[in-house]
Amino acid sequence: MKGVYRIAIKQFDKVKCDFPNFKRDELKEVISVTSLFHDFGKATSFFQEYLENPHKSSNDAERMKRRHGLISAIVTYQIVKRKFLENSILPVFGFIIVRRHHGNLEDYRKLLIISDEDLRNCRIQAEHINYEELQQIVKTYDISKNLFDSFQYGDIRKLRREDKKFSTEHYFVLNLLYSILLHADKTDAILNDDSIQESKLMMSKDVCKFKNTFDNNPENPIDAIRENAFQSVENIIETLDKSERILSINIPTGSGKTITSLNAALKLCEKFGHDHVVYCLPFTSVIDQNFQVFDKIRKITNLPEDSGVLLKHHHLTDIRYNSVTDENAVKEYSPNEALHLIEGWESRIIVTTFVQFMYSLISYKNASLRKFHRFSNAVIILDEVQSIPHHYWRLIKEMLNKLAAWLDSRIVLVTATMPLIFSEQNGEIKELVYKKKKIFADLNRIELDVSNLKNEKMEWDEFCESAKKLVSYNPTKDILFVMNTIRSAKELYILFSDLEISHKLEFLSAHIIPKHRLHRITNIKNHSYNKPMLVVSTQLVEAGVDIDLDIVVRDFAPLDSIFQTCGRCNRENRNGVKGKVILFSLKDSNDWIPSGIYKNFLKQKTKKILDGKGIIPESEFFKLANDYFQEVQIGGSQTQSDNLLEKIAKMKYADGDQKIEMKLIDDNFTSSILIEFDDQVEQFWNKYQQVLDMENGFEKNSALKQARRNLAEYIINVPKKCLPIGYNDGIYHLSKNDVKEFYDPITGFNLDKQLPQKTETGFY
Repeated sequence: MKGVYRIAIKQFDKVKCDFPNFKRDELKEVISVTSLFHDFGKATSFFQEYLENPHKSSNDAERMKRRHGLISAIVTYQIVKRKFLENSILPVFGFIIVRRHHGNLEDYRKLLIISDEDLRNCRIQAEHINYEELQQIVKTYDISKNLFDSFQYGDIRKLRREDKKFSTEHYFVLNLLYSILLHADKTDAILNDDSIQESKLMMSKDVCKFKNTFDNNPENPIDAIRENAFQSVENIIETLDKSERILSINIPTGSGKTITSLNAALKLCEKFGHDHVVYCLPFTSVIDQNFQVFDKIRKITNLPEDSGVLLKHHHLTDIRYNSVTDENAVKEYSPNEALHLIEGWESRIIVTTFVQFMYSLISYKNASLRKFHRFSNAVIILDEVQSIPHHYWRLIKEMLNKLAAWLDSRIVLVTATMPLIFSEQNGEIKELVYKKKKIFADLNRIELDVSNLKNEKMEWDEFCESAKKLVSYNPTKDILFVMNTIRSAKELYILFSDLEISHKLEFLSAHIIPKHRLHRITNIKNHSYNKPMLVVSTQLVEAGVDIDLDIVVRDFAPLDSIFQTCGRCNRENRNGVKGKVILFSLKDSNDWIPSGIYKNFLKQKTKKILDGKGIIPESEFFKLANDYFQEVQIGGSQTQSDNLLEKIAKMKYADGDQKIEMKLIDDNFTSSILIEFDDQVEQFWNKYQQVLDMENGFEKNSALKQARRNLAEYIINVPKKCLPIGYNDGIYHLSKNDVKEFYDPITGFNLDKQLPQKTETGFY
């Protein structure tokens, strides 16, 4: 109890918050009580006997008497209630977070229901507690048996109607308190009160030192843009007012967004006293890419290779965490400890995914909300922010505004195509790049050819003929084809495979295992071949994949996706020769649904913006993107945002299918399969099976997560129709003997085959 209390108070003291209707000293009192009494129920003789002999068999009635959540919550409620006689909400908040500290949050009204059976059980437990011994441990609060005897369930039941008075503020307050308790409880249990050394934060001057190692040419227009944007962001941050919290870096693709953004984040920390940076990106591959850049900067600063300095967190991250003392001694944490520290974002700079960020801000789950307190006193970078679905714009706007104001943080939206989540015109967001419109207007690297859209719904055979001519007419150019479906990309690749061409042909799709996909992207990025490249890909190359080719052909898509694809063309303005991006609109049919992955609404808005145009110079992209997002804003539905905001305001965390939960990954039509492609994954699979046999506990949990991360390099998502009929056993395991029949090492999974029934179950 004391260990959790010490960690919780230490964490609360580091948190910055400023709520309109809740005083900081009151919230600290709630944290004090909840951390001290969250395990009060373990003081029963029933639980103490269990600790003496945990392997002794027991029945349901005996196990029920060992439960500690509800009685601890009731005692917490009573103590907080005595402290705040005029405040009915804080005692209830204390009750809720203690009751659910081992589970997920539920609908507020549901959390205040206590069954007669549970109440009787608590009364029995209350008779079997040594209050005198407990009082010696917790001397500042009266915890006599009267504490429980005076409890009136009717008082809590009446408070179920309080949800009519709730607002988003209550959601933030409860989540913050809940997060700190979860953090303290898990830290005490896993690290055994082993405090983590405070690591140093990088300095903005070190980013400048790193930038100065580049061989920039002031005569090169794109190098000039990079330098101007970098300096502009630095200068404007110097003039920022304390009230300006929502910020923007809107600069073209290839103009140094990564380094400029990190420098901005560190500048903001230095100016306003923020103590950590959360850098969010949409895809794991881009995270690895940016992390490598940040790690190079770390080396230049002579900061140690310390996870507390720089940390990467996504579902594929290796479970490794180490810290370096002032005497340069290295401590390597156990897998269980490392998992706790990684998932708790225990670092000065955290590089993570939109999914991790959004699902921790907007959630009902214990595992996600445990790092909610890390949103406080942070600079949060949302890079490639256009990836957020438009139907969540209102939700994101509301939540980011509240987060920045109430948790004393700053948000920086970064992109080449800025969605209209916030209005710069209305002063809702502050742009950090001076004269950004001129920067975009001066661009002259590429031109976008949309003249083929006049031939709307082009037949596949006609498109293939055009594609062959393009390749044959450009034998020395690097060319990229971006298709909307894996099937159409594969067919195009096969077409080129049968031709005699001067190019090195490469194929990319999400049906190739991640291990091989990353290797191919690296080769394309580094121009590892002795001949020009011809790359056929799906839209996975759109955002953040740092490849650069001369000619790009794109199947029709929403305008922001088209512009992201443009960012893969002539990024470096090579030799002063313009790159070309050519847009086609292929016919939808049963065989080809090239545009089917995108919502009709977005396609219609794009058609409206591009109607009647032919060759579009890069200098016009900024205006077109702004016009497009205005159309999306006017015509788009915000029903999903409004529904979630209503649940948040009434704290309807989870009740059946109704949950506070965003849907950033649409998995309704796909399922995951493990491809046992080589001896390595076979070893990983055998290791996973061994871990399953471990005794349940923290060690098994961390070992399972590491085993799943190892397997993840071999997992792809395929249409559910490809799985056996009725299969519903988690991730399907395609064993080594069956791989050749269903998976091609070049083009990936065979969409035309149905996987066989399995006697073994999959895994989760």
